[in-house]
Amino acid sequence: MNEWVLISYTVLLMITAAFIRGVILSFLTDHGVTENNYRNQRIPSSVGVLIWLTSLIALLLSSLWTIETRSFAQVVLSEYYKCFFLALTIVFILGWTDDLIGDRRIKGLRGHLRLWLRQGRATTGLLKALGTSLISAWLVVETGLWQGGGLGLLPFLVMILYTHALNLFDLRPGRAIKVFLLGTLSVTLLSIAPLDSFALLAPVVAGALVLLPVDLRGEGMLGDTGANMLGFTLGSVIAFHWPWFYQLMAVIWLTGLALLAERYSLTQLIERTPLLNWLDRLGRE
Repeated sequence: MNEWVLISYTVLLMITAAFIRGVILSFLTDHGVTENNYRNQRIPSSVGVLIWLTSLIALLLSSLWTIETRSFAQVVLSEYYKCFFLALTIVFILGWTDDLIGDRRIKGLRGHLRLWLRQGRATTGLLKALGTSLISAWLVVETGLWQGGGLGLLPFLVMILYTHALNLFDLRPGRAIKVFLLGTLSVTLLSIAPLDSFALLAPVVAGALVLLPVDLRGEGMLGDTGANMLGFTLGSVIAFHWPWFYQLMAVIWLTGLALLAERYSLTQLIERTPLLNWLDRLGRE
């Protein structure tokens, strides 16, 4: 695959996303899709819808690509990508539903489980977790990633754990997108097919980069709509393009992160670590 074709494709997606960004922000504000941020300011929420729209536009652009870039089109229009986009759409719907009608007083997966076990109440957060697990299992089976045995669970675990991880980081402006962009770098570098991996990541990367200034300035909130898609995308590309040993290391790390977040505040841990605190505040203040 030609690197310049991939770069041109990503830039074109960024230009398209930047063109419709203002329309999305106005639409969300006009329809009351707003929420108070951590500074108690009322801003548009669920701006991550732009990421899904950028991914949808990517399907159209790649289908219109010239015959000279057939190798590129074979990656983007592969059955895997089509299955991935369908799964991403389900994750988007689940996240947006949680943003719109979810109970913000309930924190953490443990909180949602406790409410269900003690009172029999199924929250949107719990339904989101169940739905994400089911669509991840479908994607693993549908794309042939399931090989049976314990190792066959790795792709599934990577998808659901990464989705949860990005949601944990979405507590301060720009944090989840920064984690996603750093994750994109590592996912691509460790991939057995780096260019193919980035071709799948490109639409989400483009949408995330266009949203980053909005998120950092506190003009819009990514929401579960966006954070879940960022995590699911990284997990899916890892499942498809990382060797099993790297996937196992990712599962161990992500499991540890999830357990840590249940006991401690990630924000406080970041603030106490100079380098992480600097990266976290970069561009925000």
